[in-house]
Amino acid sequence: MSYKYRALLLDFGGVCLRLPMELHRTVERELGLAQHTLTWLGPVDPSTDPLWRAIWAGELSERAYWDRRAEELSVLIGRTFTARDYMRWCVDRAEDAVIRPEAVASIRKVRAAGLRVGILTNDLAAFVGAEWQEKISFFREIDSFTDVSYGVMKPAPEAYHQALSGLGCTAAQTLFVDDQPHNVAGGERVGMVSLRFDVGRPAQAWADIERNALSPAA
Repeated sequence: MSYKYRALLLDFGGVCLRLPMELHRTVERELGLAQHTLTWLGPVDPSTDPLWRAIWAGELSERAYWDRRAEELSVLIGRTFTARDYMRWCVDRAEDAVIRPEAVASIRKVRAAGLRVGILTNDLAAFVGAEWQEKISFFREIDSFTDVSYGVMKPAPEAYHQALSGLGCTAAQTLFVDDQPHNVAGGERVGMVSLRFDVGRPAQAWADIERNALSPAA
């Protein structure tokens, strides 16, 4: 079968990796906090989280958001947690506890159909470090990986062009997925059909990705 796209380009955090707010109950238990101490749910339920809504409004960067949350957590547990400390605490556990199983299953189907799959992330190296990535088998499921943590980040066009170069595909040949609306808009500006990932409904979101990625050519 001939497909509409030659490649699928994915954000990592939120789309493939569960976000820290999805692990609140586990983190609370491990850090000795009462259950439901952490009430902010980011994109899972934006009504609970004015700081996350500030990101969507363009009033706060995502890194500044996590700096604020790490400061709040530090006060609660009585020891200093940087944003990187907090992220590592969340991801340093069994891979199947943090990588979405739907992501792995759909990526395998998409690649089996002949499409290339790439990751474009703004923050992986900055938040958790390359040594964590080396332990994660998920990264062997993809064809290209672009981390712009210390370069020009999404939604700047340069970030997308760098990822497209790694994939070896044009923007018109590539479906892009991200959970941040401004990054979705950035993908559209460089010519990619771009989908917003609903972190509150990950299974349905991945079903939609798979269906769109494997759309037949006209």
